[in-house]
Amino acid sequence: MTVLYLIHRTNGVTVHNICKFLLYGQGLYAHCLQNCMLRAVMLL
Repeated sequence: MTVLYLIHRTNGVTVHNICKFLLYGQGLYAHCLQNCMLRAVMLL
């Protein structure tokens, strides 16, 4: 029972971290895209 509970808890934390990482990556990507677009507009 305790082992299963621990596994469930660590899995929950892992999934949470992956979701956080994906969201962070998405935000970073959007930020880079905005910078590229701004540069393109400035160059035109």
